[in-house]
Amino acid sequence: MALWQSFVELVHELIPWLDGGVATVLIILIKGVALILPLIIMMAYMTYAERKVIGYMQLRIGPNRVGP
Repeated sequence: MALWQSFVELVHELIPWLDGGVATVLIILIKGVALILPLIIMMAYMTYAERKVIGYMQLRIGPNRVGP
C-alpha cells in the first residue's frame, strides 16, 4: 500500500510539469497499454491451451512400443 501511495504522490508532483499536450499523449499511451496488454496475455494463454489440447489429441503409442 505504501508503494502505491508513493506512486500517487510522484504522479501528483509530475503533473504540473507536463503541459496539456504531453499529459494527453501520456494518458492515451497508458490507456492503450492497459487495453492491449490483457489481450496479448489472453492470446498467449489461448495459444498454449490450444497446443496442449492438440497434443493430447495426438497422444499415441510410439514406434518403440509397437511392432514385432
